[in-house]
Amino acid sequence: MLRTHTCGELNLSHCGQEVTLAGWVRRLRDLGGVVFIELRDMYGSVQIIVEPDRKELIEKAKDIGLYYVIKVQGVVRKRPDEMVNPLMPTGSIEVEAHDIEVLNTTPPLPFLPEDDIKVQEETRLLWRFLDLRRPLMQRNLIFRHQMLQLVRNYLSSKGFIEIE
Repeated sequence: MLRTHTCGELNLSHCGQEVTLAGWVRRLRDLGGVVFIELRDMYGSVQIIVEPDRKELIEKAKDIGLYYVIKVQGVVRKRPDEMVNPLMPTGSIEVEAHDIEVLNTTPPLPFLPEDDIKVQEETRLLWRFLDLRRPLMQRNLIFRHQMLQLVRNYLSSKGFIEIE
């Protein structure tokens, strides 16, 4: 099974549950033995923690690059109070990794798909598939999809037929 949950849906009610997640690595931090991974999919992001006692998993995590696509199996747990991130919908929990599988690697990227990065428009257009991963572009695509769906549903309810 690829995943049991999406990254953005986990919350305190899932604490203690074994979950399988899949997404891309948005951030990776090695804090002297403990590895933190921000795993993202189109529904949101969640923090993955690899504890120092999982030596084999720590080594595997160190070989993971930014924007690699990975699958993580682990247990949801409450973050310590001082580590809660109120800016994230999943900021009150983290997933303690028990297994990590690399599904796809990523070559060095011409730019990171982040909103605050300065990239020339020509480069963004040349690497359009990468640019579409930026959160701003994702929000724009979702909004456009929802608006078109509303218009189509309204016109369809009035007896109109869409012709391509």
